Amino acid sequence: MFRSHRLATPVAFALLGLGSTAHAQSTTGPTELVPVSTYRAPGYYTDGIAVATFASSSPLVVVQSIADWSGGLGGRAVTVSGNHATTSFALPEGTDLEGFPLGGNLATTTGNEYIVQDSDMNGGVYMRGSNSAARWGAAPYHWAGLYDMGPSSGNVRASSSGNEIVIVDWEGDVHVLNATTGAVLSTYRLPEHISGHAAIADVTGTSTQEIILFGADEGRVYVLADTGAATLKLLYTSDPLPAGGYAEGTGPAVADLNGDGTKEIVVSGTNTGGMVYAFTVAHGTGCEYSWATNAEDYYWGSPAIGNVDSGTAGLEVVTESVDSTVHVLSAPTATPPVGTCAEGTELWQHVVGDGGGSWFSPVVADMTGGTSADIVAASYTTIEIINGDSRQPAYTYTDPYAQFAPTANVHYTGRNSVFVSGWADGTVFRFDLAATERRSQEWTQFGGNVGHTGRAQ
Repeated sequence: MFRSHRLATPVAFALLGLGSTAHAQSTTGPTELVPVSTYRAPGYYTDGIAVATFASSSPLVVVQSIADWSGGLGGRAVTVSGNHATTSFALPEGTDLEGFPLGGNLATTTGNEYIVQDSDMNGGVYMRGSNSAARWGAAPYHWAGLYDMGPSSGNVRASSSGNEIVIVDWEGDVHVLNATTGAVLSTYRLPEHISGHAAIADVTGTSTQEIILFGADEGRVYVLADTGAATLKLLYTSDPLPAGGYAEGTGPAVADLNGDGTKEIVVSGTNTGGMVYAFTVAHGTGCEYSWATNAEDYYWGSPAIGNVDSGTAGLEVVTESVDSTVHVLSAPTATPPVGTCAEGTELWQHVVGDGGGSWFSPVVADMTGGTSADIVAASYTTIEIINGDSRQPAYTYTDPYAQFAPTANVHYTGRNSVFVSGWADGTVFRFDLAATERRSQEWTQFGGNVGHTGRAQ
């Protein structure tokens, strides 16, 4: 039922190399970004993006696309450099690639790879090399849930020295795959649907990473561990969200918000009245923190976490609701007693462009050289780099036909470049920022990293 939103709320924005200098809001307003190159995928609606250098020093953008079925096409993944697709991987007619790819040094082989997950019934998962040559394929799986879903990577198996690939589908099936061969190592079926991505992080303090998920029916948080057995171990199940609600195309973010040594799991759900919640395994099954915003009652993107407000201790949570409003949230510095859900503070909010609809997961990284990290956010028609100190846009670009979403990527290439894909016409834009910008933090994947935790690398 959730997949029906596709035609009303399309997709993709990626951002490469946003650097970091002092570029506060000027009296004349934000700097207008100008495209220096474009790539168009004829007959396709572009979806998520990842960035990887592969075998060369020049990074390539991995773009996965949904087919315009009227043209008899199937889903396609391409690597893009400038105006041109350098390699291509086509799926059979009638398939599509909703969500985002995973790119980088994912296996033990030489060079980098990318992975895409076919979002059709009984679809597959495919790893391709730097020239899009096949590394492995695994099938069948049920479809991926929504546009904020894709493969994750992390060291979830204690007996393994490398990372594994984690695949989640709409039916709630979780699969841990060997990154080199694609072989299934362990599985688990959750008791509710999953419409967003998994996050991979150590939330138990065991030094081995766990798999964290957010349910699309009851809105529970789940933590799974790979003990080496064929079935994953369920370590934690939260209570449903206090205000009700569930995940709709959104997944968890993970970080230690208050510096107490325990990582919080942050979720923003649909049909909650604009509420955002944080849970920890150590705090019991109830929420540890909650934030009440005046957001429209849907979050169709995942939270991001970073030091957005230098005037407060700890890290802030950043969300963007479907009315294109960015919310910056602060947690109390003291850890509340078990059984208590402490109320956090909304520090400030900002409406992107002229408002309107949004299906976007914000990025938090230092891009303008101030004392606070900056935020990349987008409505369907406008993208902005919001200066964390001035709380105003430093850069902006508007295209009334682009329909930007699901997130941005940040990477330094010697000069900071911004790559944006517009779902509506399959176009990928490149923007170069000022040559004086310093290197930024990396945000090369959805959620900032291959574990999709909502943090910059």
